[in-house]
Amino acid sequence: MATILLIEDDRIIRNLVVNVMEDSGHKIIQAEDGDEGLSLAAQHNPDLVITDILMPKVDGINVIETLKKNDPDCRIIAMSAGGFNRKEYYLSIANVVGSSCILSKPFKPKELISLVETTLK
Repeated sequence: MATILLIEDDRIIRNLVVNVMEDSGHKIIQAEDGDEGLSLAAQHNPDLVITDILMPKVDGINVIETLKKNDPDCRIIAMSAGGFNRKEYYLSIANVVGSSCILSKPFKPKELISLVETTLK
């Protein structure tokens, strides 16, 4: 079982990820924006962070940069919907700044589970 910090402003996506990850046996800590996510990351030192890119207050790119600055070994999955062309753009930036891998929304639960398992290895 891993402790996973989920940073996602969309309640529906957040609930989906929480349900899938809890059903897979993981402990989930939830944040509704990047600012709250960074605070929770400092408090809980999660095994994995799953973060959205486009969020209020602090966006996912800044979250990834801050997490990697504080812990270069931090494992991060960046996810985004952001419109067809924008999604690829934001996810490519997430890779450059340090995400372990990327996930395009919408995604299938099995896709998320597989990516989490691979990233936690």
